[in-house]
Amino acid sequence: MLFMRLLRGKNLLVVLFGLALGCVPFNVGPALAHNTLDSSTPVDGDVLNEPPTIWTLRFDKSVPLDSASGQVINQEGIRTALSAPIHGESDNVIVFSLPTGLVGPVTARWRLVGVDGHIISGRVSFEIVTATQVPIVNPQSAVDSSTQASTTDFADPTPPLPRSVSYAIRYLDLLFLFGILGLIIVELGIAQGVVATARGATFARIGATGLIITGFIQALSFTAELTESSLVNALGGITTALGTTPGAMFYMQPLLATLLIALFRKGSWTSHRTDATLVISTLGMFLIARAYTGHPRSEGLALLGIPLDIVHTAAAAAWLGGLAILLTCVVSAVATQDGVRAFQAFGRMADFAVPAILVTGFIQTLNMHGGIGTIMSTTHGRVLFAKLTFVGVMLAVGFVNRRRLRHMRPIQNGSPTTLGRLIRASVVETGIGVAVVAVTAVLVSTSLN
Repeated sequence: MLFMRLLRGKNLLVVLFGLALGCVPFNVGPALAHNTLDSSTPVDGDVLNEPPTIWTLRFDKSVPLDSASGQVINQEGIRTALSAPIHGESDNVIVFSLPTGLVGPVTARWRLVGVDGHIISGRVSFEIVTATQVPIVNPQSAVDSSTQASTTDFADPTPPLPRSVSYAIRYLDLLFLFGILGLIIVELGIAQGVVATARGATFARIGATGLIITGFIQALSFTAELTESSLVNALGGITTALGTTPGAMFYMQPLLATLLIALFRKGSWTSHRTDATLVISTLGMFLIARAYTGHPRSEGLALLGIPLDIVHTAAAAAWLGGLAILLTCVVSAVATQDGVRAFQAFGRMADFAVPAILVTGFIQTLNMHGGIGTIMSTTHGRVLFAKLTFVGVMLAVGFVNRRRLRHMRPIQNGSPTTLGRLIRASVVETGIGVAVVAVTAVLVSTSLN
């Protein structure tokens, strides 16, 4: 029996989980998404008699030096980039050397790239008063001048993509990914040969091409935000982006999607063990790369974040993507009785996928938020709650559908009425799932802080 027949239903999730565990040894870097500034020297609001030579920042977690940068703006509005920092007495303390000649009001800005791809920053303002100067005490004009210099010049740069466009790109990226994974899962566990059909091949090409486009746009957007440049000029900072873990993983995704297109062009890949293994391995690597650009490594149990995210995504794709492919590529192309049997096979697969979604989702929620009670205290938590609400509704609809299948009498298998009911309920289930994906797109773009 071919290797691919061993990858049906729950076995495919086992394979992907095994691939996920393979990335754990590399997931040893510090998590920065929750990293916050504990203290600064000079302190925000300090009035100093002598110019400081160094600026020390203490964070609540370790800081990789290659992810940190700093700038200062003096009283004349001149911005100066600081040299790369060094660690202080511990790896959660970084020290910048300050330029000489600072005097008057000074604003300093720090900037870090979190492992989830979100860029976090902050500012510290202080004043240097020499013997020939008098501290500024509430003259309105002086306050206005200082405020304008520090606020205007140090304002956060405009995001390379409007937030709504960024959400839309993430949404399409998830739909393409779920479509590809759903197609492969249906091929391996429900209806072998669906990838070779005209409609299945079209879905494969569209999905892989979509992943290339959305992946490249997200990589450019990350680079532009990191280097504070426009999207058009982002390629000039690709070396800087590749020097960070999220940046490297962003650029890896369109490359892996390109490999998928090459593999899908081999129409007989499902019949060849080597080609099939390459497809599964490429999808596994894609899920790993995607997990590295999201929140998983910022979770409390960081070593579990990546494999949990991979299993969660694969199970969700098996449920939603598999159901969408079943409706569009399988049921409409086979006889009524075969359509019912395909739904029954999908139901058996869903019996494993749904518990995997619930268990991994519950653990991820606890890891990211520290407990159920804190979910509503952050924007990320409130978006997560909205997602959980939609998932609950989808579960209810799916439960009714699966119960109908389990209690179906053999004589009903060939009934067009029965198949019609299953299709209608599945369309509703899929529609709710599309809403879940939309909320998920917002969720993965929302910082945990």
